[in-house]
Amino acid sequence: NESLTSCSTTNSFPTGKESLTSSSRLNSFPTGNESLTSSSSLNSFPTRNEFLTSSSTLNSFPTRNKSLTSCSTTDSFHTGNDSLASSSTPNSFPTGNESLTSSSTPNSFPTGNESLTSCSTINSFPTWNKSLTSCSTTNSFPTRNDSLTSS
Repeated sequence: NESLTSCSTTNSFPTGKESLTSSSRLNSFPTGNESLTSSSSLNSFPTRNEFLTSSSTLNSFPTRNKSLTSCSTTDSFHTGNDSLASSSTPNSFPTGNESLTSSSTPNSFPTGNESLTSCSTINSFPTWNKSLTSCSTTNSFPTRNDSLTSS
């Protein structure tokens, strides 16, 4: 259940139901249900239910239920239910239910149910149920049910 739609070269599809439509480079889809839509280099999709929609470089999706929508570099999605919607560098989503919507540098979401919506730098969300809506710098949310809505 893998599909690769655009510019790829030297792809390895080790299981079944893979399709490669056009030129992409060095993508590896080792399991099922991965799709890569547009120009990316050196992506590794080791498990299932990952998709990468637009131009990203050096992304690793080691588990399931990840989505990366737009241009990001060196993102790591370690567990489930992570999404990165827009241009961020380098983000680490080690657990589940994190989402990063817009341009932030470098954010760490170590547990579940965190969301970062807009321009923030070096935020650490160590537990769950945090939300950061607008541009803040160097925020630390050490417990749960914290929210920061404005700059």
